Amino acid sequence: MSATLTIERLTIGLPEGADRPFAVENVSFDIDKGQILCVVGESGSGKSMTANALMGLLPHGVEVKSGRAMFEARDVLRLPEVEKQALRGAQIAMIFQEPMTALNPLMRIGDQISEVFAAHGLYTQSERRKRALDLVREVGLPDPEKIIRAYPFQLSGGQRQRAMIAMALALEPKLLIADEPTTALDVTTQAQILKLILDLRKKRGMAVMFITHDFGVVAEIADQVIVMREGKVVERGDAASVLDNPQHDYTKRLLDAIPTGKLPEARELSATPALEIKNLRKTFRTGGGLFKPVREVHAVDDVSLTVSRGEVLGLVGESGSGKSTLGRTAVRLVTPDGGHVMVGGVDLAALSEEELRRQRNKVQMVFQDPYASLNPRQRIMSALTDGPINRGVPKEKAQAKAKDLLEIVGLGADAAMRYPHEFSGGQR
Repeated sequence: MSATLTIERLTIGLPEGADRPFAVENVSFDIDKGQILCVVGESGSGKSMTANALMGLLPHGVEVKSGRAMFEARDVLRLPEVEKQALRGAQIAMIFQEPMTALNPLMRIGDQISEVFAAHGLYTQSERRKRALDLVREVGLPDPEKIIRAYPFQLSGGQRQRAMIAMALALEPKLLIADEPTTALDVTTQAQILKLILDLRKKRGMAVMFITHDFGVVAEIADQVIVMREGKVVERGDAASVLDNPQHDYTKRLLDAIPTGKLPEARELSATPALEIKNLRKTFRTGGGLFKPVREVHAVDDVSLTVSRGEVLGLVGESGSGKSTLGRTAVRLVTPDGGHVMVGGVDLAALSEEELRRQRNKVQMVFQDPYASLNPRQRIMSALTDGPINRGVPKEKAQAKAKDLLEIVGLGADAAMRYPHEFSGGQR
């Protein structure tokens, strides 16, 4: 079987001051036509850097030091920019890890999908819209006629991911690079997307480079697997061999880290609630006007729950079910239409903006899309210390605490002076 892509001894250098000299070091592999290669590894292992090098999308200061990547008898690493632009989308397409930063916030979803055809001079405007609509249906987005007129911020995280997958599949590329495309998706949508990729592979003979940290995905779709750690390939083989008989200790640790589904032992909880949500409601209304119906979404509809001190409450549901809206309402990033959000006896839903600022530190949120949450012009140290300093904590104390926190999450205190773009997706 002929190889669609052959990577030979690829080495990618990192800028001075990084935690290691090379993002990727001496990496080689093939992807045959119709084959799915899963590239597995923890955050920062070099998976996404390899993909970005193929697409000519390496960040400033990161460059290919040696090696080549042969696609249809051409080294894509050294093509002129004009040829790279012609190749992207038409021959090699990529699904990115962070859809909110990959999509244009000022363009409707249908226009962004149509733009792929326009960039390559294909079809008339009406044909582009029809094909965009077909792709929206194919990736399982609800209410396609309305979705293609929606903006990215009007979709849930999983819906944005599916829209981006539609863009990547628009021109039926020969090689699809999928950079953790199912991370933000619920399990039913994940299964649908994986089936879609398998069907397209079968139908079009498309080769797929699937980047993931999830061995459940590997078991579902992979033909071949390579495992990366700190920029190097530590194990490779067919999926069954790697899953059933891993050789490297690192691969064994990754497999051991798969959730078992075993529930933790029940423990006695505090009678004091940390959070009480009572009869919470939030409805979003968009559109309306001459001959246009109003689009109304009941994101949170009469929800009540209590979380005790020391309790972990799992909130589960499909993409678009209202989970994130409920969380954002609890933090008062979204103002509810009705109901109460009680934290420490204070109803956050009823506070004025000035009162709310004094209560902000009582509820904190980890967002779904870290790259959109972090200020790209602000070093991580500033991001971690601005809040405490604004609340009166001395600068030296805040910085010491920030370094301790970076050690706790496994980044190390040295990461404090980096910018967000200098981290991998998982590190962000």
